Amino acid sequence: QNNAKLVYLTGTVTGTTPAIDPWSGLSATGLVRLQRKVEMYQWLERESETKSNNVGGSQTSQKTYTYVLDWSESPKNSVQFKIPAGHQNPVMPLRSQAIDANQVKIGAFTLDKSLVQDLNNFESIQTLTKAPAGYSVQGNMFYKGANPDQPSLGDIRVTYSAIAAQTYSIAAQQNGNTLVTYHDAKNDR
Repeated sequence: QNNAKLVYLTGTVTGTTPAIDPWSGLSATGLVRLQRKVEMYQWLERESETKSNNVGGSQTSQKTYTYVLDWSESPKNSVQFKIPAGHQNPVMPLRSQAIDANQVKIGAFTLDKSLVQDLNNFESIQTLTKAPAGYSVQGNMFYKGANPDQPSLGDIRVTYSAIAAQTYSIAAQQNGNTLVTYHDAKNDR
C-alpha cells in the first residue's frame, strides 16, 4: 500500500551475513559495514611557489619541490615527480576498501546499496587478532615492516573501522520489499 511512497521506519539495521574483509578474513557477528584503511610509508612531493615583483611591474615566480617520507592512503606515482631520482616509491600492494554485509535489512525491508553507503557512523576497531601472512598485529593495526615506531619506505599499516547492527531511523522510498533513496519532484534527496 506504500509502494513508491516516502516511508519512515525505525528499527535495527542488520545484514543477512556480516561484512567480511576478503583480504584478512576480518569479520564479526552483526557487522553491517567494514572499512579497511591502508596506508603506505612513501615519498610525497610538496610544491611551493614564490613570486617576486620585478622592476617595471612584471612578476617572476619560482617553484620549489621538496620530498618527504610520510604515510599516505593513496599511492604516489614517483615517476611523475618533478625530480624522480632518489624518490622511487614501491607499488602499493593493497588498497583501502569499504565492505558491506550481504543484504542489509531494517525489519522486513532490504536497503538499497545507496542507503547502505549512507550509513557512515564508523567506529574504530581496537582489537585485532590474527594477522595475514607477512603482517604482524601492532596495537590496533596490521603492520608490514620491521618497526612501526621507525617506518621505512614501503611499510604498510592497515586499520579498520566498522558499523555494527544498531537502531536507525530511515526515511526512504518503498519499492516492494526494498527501500531506496527518495527523490522528490525536483529530484532532490
